[in-house]
Parts: sequence; C-alpha cells; structure tokens
Amino acid sequence: MDSPNNLPPAGPSATASDNQNDHTNLAGNNQKRSAISIALILNSAFTVFEVVIGLISGSLALVADAIHNATDVLTLSISFVANKISRRQGNKKHTFGYGRATILAAQFNSMIMILVAGFIAFEAYQRLWQTLEIEGMWVIVVAACGIVVNGIMAWLLSKEKSDLNMRSAYIDLFFDTLSSGGAVISGIVLVTSGYTKVDSIIAFVIAALLLFNALQIFKEAVSILLEGTPKEIDLQKVERAILADPRILITDDILVWSIRSHYNFLACHIVIDDRDFKHARDIVNGVKDRLVQIKIQHTTIEVENHADHLRFSHEH
Repeated sequence: MDSPNNLPPAGPSATASDNQNDHTNLAGNNQKRSAISIALILNSAFTVFEVVIGLISGSLALVADAIHNATDVLTLSISFVANKISRRQGNKKHTFGYGRATILAAQFNSMIMILVAGFIAFEAYQRLWQTLEIEGMWVIVVAACGIVVNGIMAWLLSKEKSDLNMRSAYIDLFFDTLSSGGAVISGIVLVTSGYTKVDSIIAFVIAALLLFNALQIFKEAVSILLEGTPKEIDLQKVERAILADPRILITDDILVWSIRSHYNFLACHIVIDDRDFKHARDIVNGVKDRLVQIKIQHTTIEVENHADHLRFSHEH
C-alpha cells in the first residue's frame, strides 16, 4: 500500500498557501489579544466602581451585574492567557500544537458562567422574601454607565466571536450589558412604583439566559475535546468533494475533527485505478484544494491502488 508521503513533494503553491495561513493566523491572534487587553482594563476599572455603588444602593440587579463583571476579570484573563499559549508552535511532545488551550479556556469560562448564573438565581430567590430599601436612582445612573462600558467591550470582542474562546468572553460581556440594561429597567420601576420584586424578576431572567448560553459553549467545547465532527462540517459534502475526481473509485475511513475553533483536520483512505497511480500526487492535491473550500484546513490522505484494495478485501 502506498501513501502520498512516498510521492514527489507538492509544488511551491502549497508552501505559499501555508505561509498565507500563518500570516492570517498571526494577525488574527494579535487582534484578539488587543481586544482582550482593552476589555480587561475597562472591566477592571468599572467593576470596582460598580461593586461599591451596588452595595451602597442595595440593588440585587446591580450587585449581580457587579459580581458578573468581577468574574469577567477572571474569564478575560483566562482567554488572554489561552490565546497566547495557542500561538506556540508544535513540538515533539505536542505535535498538534497548543490550539486546544483555547478550547479548555472556553470550557472553564463556561463553567464559571454556570456558577454565576446559579448564584444570581439563588440571590434573586432570597430577595423575593425580603423587604429592602433600594435606591433606584443610583441603580439607573450606574447601570447606564455599565451599558456603555460593557457594550464597548462586547463590541470589541464580537468581531472575533467565531472563535469559541473569544465567544465565551464575548457572551460574558454581552450578558453584562444585558444585566446593566435590566438594572436600568429595575431602577426605573423602583423610582416610579416602589415595586422591589422587579429586581429579583429581572435577575432571574438574566440568570436563565446566561445559563442557556454557557451550556451551549460548554457543550461545544466538550464536543471538540472528544474529537466530535465539527458542527460546520457536512460529511456527505465531504464525501462528494473527495469523489468529485472520477479517478477516485472509493473513499472510506473518513475522520474529521477539530484542534481548535474552525481549524479542522481530516484523514481518509482513497482507492484509485492502477493506471492513474502515477498521478496520485495531483489527485491528492486536488482533493485537498476541494476540502479547503468546505472548511477543512489540514488533510492526510492514504492512497491505495485498486488491485491492492481488491486483494486486501478478499483476504479479509
């Protein structure tokens, strides 16, 4: 049985493509690092301010927002470190590189968000049975500031949210913005009607939405870590792309997995006619080019001639 590794090396176009991908990945990593750095600075400053005012005013919606902001310092830091680690090149101990660091970070961040959602819901339930004085005007002013600050941070990260690690940070900040909006509504109701239970009702809604999104991120991270088929990959399209060359008679043992978000690997086996075996390198390169079009960036293809395939099939 022969393999593409025994065939003449691919032409310079493959190297040029790899270099282009490296430059693109480097630029993308720099953008992510800048976005996270700015978000960390803004979030840290605003968290200190909002925690103090939240405790003074006695608003659960505002305290929940402040606590969520405080956890963002941790989750953003984790995302920042993971993004930095993922840039390391592969080596003998880690031949696939360190891209999975971002997936581990996303999973850890989602677990933090699940805990935060539970804490907010628990505090909201406790507050339903308590009568507390809440200064609605403080809530409105501080939460309005939070909408601006958190909105800016969420907008910065929204440009990179296709990356699971960045999306976990973005979801955190998006729900901070939502929490601030809820706190504004809570403050207006408090000032106009004095109905304090609105504080807990809004906190319940925010906790439920946060929990739902955190579970989605956790589920996707687990799927990648268990090497599940990437959600953006249709295996039928993959098979059609491989067999688009009529010289390929059979394909099987198709395996598709991700190392990190949207960086997909494929390994498969193809059978070609004996007469076409001298063109195996061109056939393999054609398959790789077609697979890139359907979001599979790295491919390993085992090539077998038809005679060997038939002999092996009969023996087994």
